[in-house]
Amino acid sequence: VQLRFTPVFHGKALVIQEEPTSPVQADIGTFRCYLSAFTLMENDTVVWAEKNNFHLLDAVDPASLEVDLAAPQHVKYDAVRFQLGIDSLTSVSGALGGDLDPTKGMYWAWNSGYINLKLEGHSPKSAGRNGAFEFHLGGYLPPYATARTIVVHRCGPGVQHITIDLDQFLGAVDLQAQNNEISPGKAAYDLSLILATIFHCSDAR
Repeated sequence: VQLRFTPVFHGKALVIQEEPTSPVQADIGTFRCYLSAFTLMENDTVVWAEKNNFHLLDAVDPASLEVDLAAPQHVKYDAVRFQLGIDSLTSVSGALGGDLDPTKGMYWAWNSGYINLKLEGHSPKSAGRNGAFEFHLGGYLPPYATARTIVVHRCGPGVQHITIDLDQFLGAVDLQAQNNEISPGKAAYDLSLILATIFHCSDAR
């Protein structure tokens, strides 16, 4: 089963801008997130589950946005369920390899586990310095665990195209009051609730 994720910004596929391009238009310089615990569902029943595999999506690496699930051929499913973030057990297991390698820049060395999502950029709506905003969202301890379960219904036959609507996320955040969240806690938890709503099936082919 082939999944293709497309971060969307300004209504189209995200183009990373390492430097601000306009004082009146927002830009994004970093977008990364962890997806894990993929399962295929049929009538709310799990028909296949991926074991102990973690995928780091990075907007600067198109190959990372393609997730191929080694499910049986012709498996019947009507939805894909996955987790945005890393589970608590993996977070406390110590730094691991592959996509979980700390050199990927998604691990808090000060014992708070993995960063589930990084989103950095600039916006004229942000009260940050030079309009900057920075969201490093993670944390696995209750009551503010930030990993979120997401269900996306099957788009149709063939490759499943799933958009990640960053416009929707940034539109739900008051960047005047909240533009720099880089540690676990209630703010990160509340923002993670928004993140759970921005994954959508797309009919793009």
